Amino acid sequence: MTIQYNKKDKHYQLTFIFLTMKKKLFPPSTLLLLGMLSLFSACNNDDDGTNKPQDVAGKYEGYSIGNCAMFTDYVMGEKSVVTIAPNEDGTININYDSGSGEFKLNNIKVTSKTFEGSGQVELSMNDKPAGTKDFTLTGSVDDQKKLTLKVNVPSVMGGLAIEFIQGTLPLSYHVSGTYSKEANLSVSVGSTTYPDITDCKVSMKRSSDDTVEVTLKGLSNLNKSETGKGMNLGDFTVTDVKVTSADNSTFKIEGSISATDTNNTKITGTISGTVTNSEANITFTFKPGAMPIDITAQFKGKK
Repeated sequence: MTIQYNKKDKHYQLTFIFLTMKKKLFPPSTLLLLGMLSLFSACNNDDDGTNKPQDVAGKYEGYSIGNCAMFTDYVMGEKSVVTIAPNEDGTININYDSGSGEFKLNNIKVTSKTFEGSGQVELSMNDKPAGTKDFTLTGSVDDQKKLTLKVNVPSVMGGLAIEFIQGTLPLSYHVSGTYSKEANLSVSVGSTTYPDITDCKVSMKRSSDDTVEVTLKGLSNLNKSETGKGMNLGDFTVTDVKVTSADNSTFKIEGSISATDTNNTKITGTISGTVTNSEANITFTFKPGAMPIDITAQFKGKK
């Protein structure tokens, strides 16, 4: 008789080699021992207690972030919900409402609190149907009941990866994006005002949960007007701009400007404004180089 542990299937394997010598049979005590070892092997063939669907079951709330060849760190859903329900046979059913589609899988096996599967989803992008797409899903739940879940949709934009993150969407995500629709930039120096610029935009990129980088583009178009010919201003980016909100509806941004524009001119000043319903109203007050008077640039635009 030999006993071997099968690492792949996680159970003991017993091999019996029966030998007869002069037709001598095994005594009853030996047969009893063999029976007990067989029972031991059968018991070890069960899971080790980490494959219980109840350990991963529950309702998980958070948000969804997408990445692909076309964009990165994009909010697919501000409020996403994952529901994991246990089945009597030890499997689970998963329903992941990402905000851009519902990913559903049934009868998925759980191994050491991890799971994976594949299926099809009716996907939508920017509230527009994107058709039925194949997807794969992987996930796990740790001892603190924190869910990690990722979905891959290979046929969308060179491969769309969506990650569910448990918790509340950070403030910086609410304002991140490009504001170029119905954009307008009003520039003044002291009592002198210049023609409004419509070929302009502001981009906000998330730096941390409550800070963003803000880039203003369009100031160079000022010298296209008769009154602005003497103005030679470039684009610039303001870092470490703070985002705050009292109601998760109106978001205030403010910070100090210490940058170098695209004309290699030092820019100093302040930035302040609000973002409400995807519309930005931002005031840049700054001095290029050694200029003694502030330039005020008031931007308005929508995502």
